[in-house]
Amino acid sequence: MEIKYHLRYSYFLVELSRMNFIAYIPDIVVFGLIYMYSLRKRWIRNRPYAHFFFYLSFCFVFIVTLSPFIWNIPHLFFGIYNRYSFNPFVDLLNGYGSPLQECIENIILFIPFAFLLRYTYHTSFWTAFFLGVLFSVCIEITQPLISSIRVCDITDMITNSFGAFIGCSLYSLYHTVHHA
Repeated sequence: MEIKYHLRYSYFLVELSRMNFIAYIPDIVVFGLIYMYSLRKRWIRNRPYAHFFFYLSFCFVFIVTLSPFIWNIPHLFFGIYNRYSFNPFVDLLNGYGSPLQECIENIILFIPFAFLLRYTYHTSFWTAFFLGVLFSVCIEITQPLISSIRVCDITDMITNSFGAFIGCSLYSLYHTVHHA
């Protein structure tokens, strides 16, 4: 009974029930068209599966953090003056919402992104880590511009960066074991 209660009222399920899935369709269609008509042709000769899974990881991060993007274009730049939080881990310290769960989700979100970036493009540890941090910063800066409910949060940047660091480290471990 207790498990059922916890699952019914978990943060993820509550957020999932609020989502308007129709609003995500244009973003998914655009990502599919970009892959089908542009990227697939370029990647077909050089590790197509690695490129596909990296692109899938990129799309997943984008959809989780920025979508519905196309649906929100008419609402760009509404209310951006009050949508930034530069106090790290303030939610965790004050117990707002589900901060620990959000931190863990942000870390997990960027692990496959950084791992697949290194695997697919053979980038160095620090290049992949820097690109993960840059991607996180771009996401966080863009969020309040495209949605009235999204916030640019320094905690998300830190946890995303930590996830990128773990992903880069896991690839280093994989590469060491695989090529030993």
